[in-house]
Amino acid sequence: MSCSANAPMKFVVLFISLISYIQTSHALTCFESKDDGSIIPVRNDTWKYCAIVPALNTAYGTTDGRRFGLGPQNDWTEAYDSTFAYNDNMYKVLTICIFEKYDFTNINPKMNYGQSVEYIFRCVCNYDRCNSASTFHGYINSMKRDSSL
Repeated sequence: MSCSANAPMKFVVLFISLISYIQTSHALTCFESKDDGSIIPVRNDTWKYCAIVPALNTAYGTTDGRRFGLGPQNDWTEAYDSTFAYNDNMYKVLTICIFEKYDFTNINPKMNYGQSVEYIFRCVCNYDRCNSASTFHGYINSMKRDSSL
């Protein structure tokens, strides 16, 4: 068996590449909505999840969707951890969608009830760029497409 002189060098390059990948693989890239309406990918070491508040058509018009990253600094991520951990070779959680009610009358009881209650529907996912779609229909389709890869 002969060994080429380049074999040790190839091993070193492979080893360095592997170390670089491991060091950066914990950062998550999520799309973020900016105030000017643009959507940009952002990589953050503290994010565990990406989220989307889908654009909605309502009786009052269309609301813009929002996209952002989630980590312990801006959400209670433990609520998602156990659900996403429940996977096996036949079952995988792709997204968690929740409908939330925020009642701000506790903060300011003098506020009008209609102005102090806010409802939000959002979905959370856990892989790079998983919050790419702007509508719920597009989001669900991208979840199905990405899960088959």
